[in-house]
Amino acid sequence: MNAISDALLRFLKDDTLKVAVIKGEWGVGKTFFWRNFLNAVKEELSFRAYSYVSLFGTQHISDLKRQVFANFEMLDQKSMSKHLEKLKPISTVLKSVKVPYTNSLGVVNDLIESKIVENFLVCIDDIERKEDSVSGSSVLGFISQLKEEKSCKIIIIYNDQQLDEETKDQINEYREKVVDLELTYRPTIQENLSIIWPDECPQCVSETFLTLNLNNIRVMQRVKWTLEYFSEEIAANYLNLIDSFKAKCVLLTVIHHAYSRSVSLKEVLSTSYISLYLSKDEKDNERLEFLKKMQFIPEDQDAVIVEYLINGYVDFSNFHNLLASKNEQYRLSNINEQFRSIWSKYHSGFIVPQDEFIASAMSFLKKHIRDLRLSDVSSTVTFIRRLDPKCDLTSLLDESIDLFVSQADRIDGHDLQMLNLAPEVRSVIENKLAAKTRQYSISELFVALAGSDSWNPRDIKHLLKYSEDDFYEWIATEKSEDVVDLLKEFLQRFGTQNEDEKAIVARIQSALDKIKERSSIDRYRVEILIEKKHPV
Repeated sequence: MNAISDALLRFLKDDTLKVAVIKGEWGVGKTFFWRNFLNAVKEELSFRAYSYVSLFGTQHISDLKRQVFANFEMLDQKSMSKHLEKLKPISTVLKSVKVPYTNSLGVVNDLIESKIVENFLVCIDDIERKEDSVSGSSVLGFISQLKEEKSCKIIIIYNDQQLDEETKDQINEYREKVVDLELTYRPTIQENLSIIWPDECPQCVSETFLTLNLNNIRVMQRVKWTLEYFSEEIAANYLNLIDSFKAKCVLLTVIHHAYSRSVSLKEVLSTSYISLYLSKDEKDNERLEFLKKMQFIPEDQDAVIVEYLINGYVDFSNFHNLLASKNEQYRLSNINEQFRSIWSKYHSGFIVPQDEFIASAMSFLKKHIRDLRLSDVSSTVTFIRRLDPKCDLTSLLDESIDLFVSQADRIDGHDLQMLNLAPEVRSVIENKLAAKTRQYSISELFVALAGSDSWNPRDIKHLLKYSEDDFYEWIATEKSEDVVDLLKEFLQRFGTQNEDEKAIVARIQSALDKIKERSSIDRYRVEILIEKKHPV
């Protein structure tokens, strides 16, 4: 923005020019630009003092006059000190004078203010936000007075698109008489981003503001504050999440501070894309289009950012498990992405030689063997062996198989077939699974089979290992309060599908018959609560 800066500097140094207007759209940073500019050049200026006044909420023109005096800061310390010394004896005399029907102190103050406010640089901001009781013509009249009688130079800042019609007409009427220079401040999005991020703007920030064509420097500053608030915590404890988290910080902050009329943070958290796609409500369709434009997809971690945006702080201990889980997901996702990039050296062309491909694949397997799926490890080992039979990858494959077996307690041949593993690998896994000594308790199996809406048929095989006496012992000693419900649900759900189920139900029923023989109350428990028979 060198051109507008040069024009302003010429204005400030030209004794014949007194009033300049800086106008521009809402939020582009007019005031921000002016303050930065003034700080950079004020050593070159010869004004006695500088005063900034915002008309936001101002109800009387007298308030504006008082603010010019009350808000001043000295630029020429020496000159102002001399001026104040001259006023001291005058003010002392005037304070002793009693003027009937007036506030004598107010009269004194007004006189002192009128004497001091001379050769000031005055910035009057937010004309479009003044109250209706202050007319545009009265503001311009006061500015004319500062210009003609007080040798002041005045900068007027406002959004010409948001002026009410009356004020706009009044300014247009007096503009030629009062205003000497009009400047339009219209920075590019990149220029405003470079003000907030003078070193380097994060890519996710620039992409968002450019995509939305959003040039609001206040929102940019809010985004920076949000990123700074989370940066240390996320970088220290959830590093794999950092890129995704940054992008979400940007989007949610922009939504909250620039588009809250279109969609609230509460709506963002509760958004179901499926329901929006299926909805025939026009407002839902508008919200869907807005979120698609924002490239926003809801995630669990959004709740953490929303907590900050609404409350101004976050108790990270409340979100540790959530963030740790998401961090692990992104860690594994990053590893899989790296794995795909290695295979792209084979799929995408003929540039990468065989030795380089094998070396990079083997190095990656050694580093990430515990995080890769067995099917990926198996297919990579098989392919490398085809390329170079001399490569010894047995230990890596064995480590991956052992890890798979340790985590796959309930698996059968059908599941192995679905994994698309080499026959020799499936054979090794089957043998290792058969040799495992893992024994599931009856309680574990009943919870898995009867304690939820779905079940794994393979658990029937595990339950078949228990005898009638085992079931009797479990029923008689189980302390869980839901044992009756589990037994009742199991007997209703199983027993008619195959021989294994029938055998298990028969053993359970025999165990229940023994329980009934223990006492009358046990007989009632079994018959009424489990078998649903009427009492005899």
